[in-house]
Amino acid sequence: MKKKLISICIMIMLFVILMPTTAFAATGWCGNDVSWSWSKNVLTISGTGRMWDYDTENQRPPWKSMYIEKLIIESGVTSIGDNAFRGKRCYEITIPNTVTHIGDYAFTGCYIKYLTIPNSVITIGDHAFNNAAYSNSYLNTITIPDSVTSIGDYSFGNLSDLKTLNIGKGLKEIGIGAFEGTYQLNTFTVSEDNSTFSVDESGVLQSKTTIVRAPVGIYKYTV
Repeated sequence: MKKKLISICIMIMLFVILMPTTAFAATGWCGNDVSWSWSKNVLTISGTGRMWDYDTENQRPPWKSMYIEKLIIESGVTSIGDNAFRGKRCYEITIPNTVTHIGDYAFTGCYIKYLTIPNSVITIGDHAFNNAAYSNSYLNTITIPDSVTSIGDYSFGNLSDLKTLNIGKGLKEIGIGAFEGTYQLNTFTVSEDNSTFSVDESGVLQSKTTIVRAPVGIYKYTV
């Protein structure tokens, strides 16, 4: 009888160890009124208000060790926290039109294939989407909607497949190195209603006093 019980215990332990992680589910809180749930490699953020900010040392996001292929942020969430999804694969992400702020390093190092920034976002933090594109992805065009007023330092840096940038009418501030390492970025469009930035006849993105970015192949230019 004792041997039989031991055999059953061993079988149960092996079943638990070898069971695919997708069979498990987990939930918790990631904001005062924002919760998260993870199941079958899909992470869903739900609730109202802002997510908590995280860091890479003391306060890591609770899904840090989980495998995530798809991220769904539901309507009602207003702010994506610092470092929230840093380094996660997140091939597919859904950002609702209730989000007004995307935090520092929020998606740094992710493997995003498609990105749509909703026309509700006002500020995009430093390094928010730095090195966040999946290799050979379709992330070759990014549109900054009219609602965005500022994008932080290195926010869209090192997106190797990015070729086209469309800027809406509201953008007033572009951080240092915002597009550093985007070696294929060669086409810029700016809303005619934007009073801060413009594109000249050479295709150079500039403000009234500063060259922000010149197309590939232009090395000398004077404002």
